[in-house]
Amino acid sequence: MAEMTEEIDLTKPIPEITPCETCGISTLCSKPHKSHIQPGDAPMDLIHSDVLGPFKVGLDGSRFLVTFLCDATQLSVTYCIKSKADVFDCFRNFKQHYERPDRKIHRLRADNGGEYTSKAMLRYLFLTGITPEFTVPGNPQQNGAAEKLGHIIWKKAKTFLKLSGLPWEYWPEMVRTANYVRMRIPQSRLHTTPYRAWYGHDPHYRHMRTPGTKCLALERIRSKQKDNAIECTFLGYEGDHIYRLVTTTGRLIRASTVQFAAEKRALNDVGVSEPLAKRQHLSTLPTHPAPDLGGDIEIIQDTPRPEREPLPGQTYTPVLVPARECCPRTAKVTTYHPLERALLAAADESATTDESCFIALVANAESLEPYEPRTYRQAVSGGNAKQWEKSMEDEVNSLTENRTWDLVDRPKDRAVLTGKWVYKHKRGLNSEILRYKSRWVVRGFEQREGLDYYETFASVVKPMSYKLLFAIAAANDLEIEQMDVKTAFLYGDIDTEIYVEQPEGIGAIGESHKVCKLNKALYGLKQSPRVWYFTLTACLKTFGFEPLTADNCIFHNSKGTYIAVFVDDLLIIGPSKANISTIKAKLSERFHMTDLGPCKYYLGMEVIRDRQNRTLKLSQRSYLEKVLRDFGMWDCNKKHDTPIDAHTKLQRADAEFEPKTADIKWYQSAVGSLMYAMLGTRPDIAYAVSVVSRFAAKPTQTHQAAVTRIFRYLRKTVDYVLVFKDPLAALSGYSDSDWAGDYDTRKINFRLRF
Repeated sequence: MAEMTEEIDLTKPIPEITPCETCGISTLCSKPHKSHIQPGDAPMDLIHSDVLGPFKVGLDGSRFLVTFLCDATQLSVTYCIKSKADVFDCFRNFKQHYERPDRKIHRLRADNGGEYTSKAMLRYLFLTGITPEFTVPGNPQQNGAAEKLGHIIWKKAKTFLKLSGLPWEYWPEMVRTANYVRMRIPQSRLHTTPYRAWYGHDPHYRHMRTPGTKCLALERIRSKQKDNAIECTFLGYEGDHIYRLVTTTGRLIRASTVQFAAEKRALNDVGVSEPLAKRQHLSTLPTHPAPDLGGDIEIIQDTPRPEREPLPGQTYTPVLVPARECCPRTAKVTTYHPLERALLAAADESATTDESCFIALVANAESLEPYEPRTYRQAVSGGNAKQWEKSMEDEVNSLTENRTWDLVDRPKDRAVLTGKWVYKHKRGLNSEILRYKSRWVVRGFEQREGLDYYETFASVVKPMSYKLLFAIAAANDLEIEQMDVKTAFLYGDIDTEIYVEQPEGIGAIGESHKVCKLNKALYGLKQSPRVWYFTLTACLKTFGFEPLTADNCIFHNSKGTYIAVFVDDLLIIGPSKANISTIKAKLSERFHMTDLGPCKYYLGMEVIRDRQNRTLKLSQRSYLEKVLRDFGMWDCNKKHDTPIDAHTKLQRADAEFEPKTADIKWYQSAVGSLMYAMLGTRPDIAYAVSVVSRFAAKPTQTHQAAVTRIFRYLRKTVDYVLVFKDPLAALSGYSDSDWAGDYDTRKINFRLRF
């Protein structure tokens, strides 16, 4: 021992000893996973994916669950599939649905399963420029984000299934509902909801209900001898307006007009052990007897919410809202929504109070803002009250600085027009909210012709005109810039005596009894667009511009510069940026302008330009997606290759046929939405739209089916764009006609194509 001590100096660190081969083979074990992968730098940059299953066969034959997770925004998408071979089709669908020009997938992180390493998948990733990142076998922690997402979704789905009391076959529906709820629950990493991180605005909550709730759904096709509604059980959602339901006979249906039964489940009905203090607190909450209103009217018992700590970086400020004078209301208190109880059941026992607070906010949505406020009351009591109040204050300051009105005593011999606030989200290319816009608008329908106004006119450029300008710009490689006039209608003086009430909620202090005598035109007045057009025309003429004879809303000068006017939106096309900059400077001296730079988004259309190849594309994909979702056709299974069946001849309804008011409204709204797309970038549906528009007064089921076919065609061709390329050339026209093709009038259908 003495000799060993002399040879080894214990005061120095012992050098690392490399184990021999035998020891390495026998004792090697996995090391802790401490390293982190490079996160996604932008939305859709990095996608995590994983497959769960197999499970018992679901109602639709599904046995597996595949998930996709955006690393930057925490957007999650789930697909219930029958076999792992469907993962490739699911990824293609996910990519086509969620990718945008500025949101491209660059990396896909998944395990080493055969569904991800197949030749078809690898070839598709190679062709689309996506880098696959496969984990090492037996190391699921390397794809922990996808593993955790699958665990959360499946845990919530099982909880919803247990709470609803439905058979196990309904697990695919509960998976979709669980993901729908997860998108609307704030994440600690984002400090907001994945829905807001992706779409740029807060989601709806008011429509959310507990899975398994009994309800009544309106039958769309019914006879007068049958009941109006059928009994159903609530399963999930399609968007914010459509519910997925199952009838007592087991038939899956979709409905928007649904009456839910009163939800009377208690917190301890969920089947989990809650903290004793929380149960005692809930048991001591006061109750208020509901008044007897008669009939089958649902009375929901509301109780106050317990006080909780706000999340870091968030504060809850009470908003005082004045009650209506004509209809005083008692103070309303809120309660735990049954959905909160389901989510609490799905949470771990170690869930923090902050998570429960956010779950309460998701489930109980009485105090959350609507998508866009419709009234002043909604604006000042919603989640974005501060932004809307600031927007309204800026609007009033702008009106005051421009001397739009003078405050005077209320006249006795003249009518005083009323007004209302109009709220709008100004959005960018990807529907993100750029700013909150408020406008004080006069109710012009109260004006009387000959007293309050004489002539009307709206400065709106024709669709064919601005598309021709885009074609000229693409062929000649011209510059395309865009400008917006702030409070455009306020620059023109009116020639009639008009009085308007002061803006609601922001009246002059001490002068609330006075009214506004207008000096300048205001939004909502029937003559405002005409006054603004003549004001702008006079200004542009001083710059050397003259309106075209064919379209008075397009101005040109001798230098080859064009200006297209769409109310307050100016599209400027010219041979050089220097020339356009000079025009912009002159306009900014005369009006308060916003320089939007090169045109990328015009009248709801995305402008995609390739100057090297002299091509320009117009896309209405965002608009079409919104329309298809609004009408419940985005997730349609059957798609058509043509917008109309050549062998189907539509005829007028019988004289005694009387369609329902709801059917007329749906039909006219659908045709109007299709017309805007037709005039914009989809001339391929022009004939089909012209046919279905003939029956807007009395649409039948056959006519509605024809409109639905157009929607199915648009769903399949939603990515079609209008392309302008090649040099300008003379138009070539083609014509055709049938023989007495109209069955009702026996008139000839004549068609022209250029």
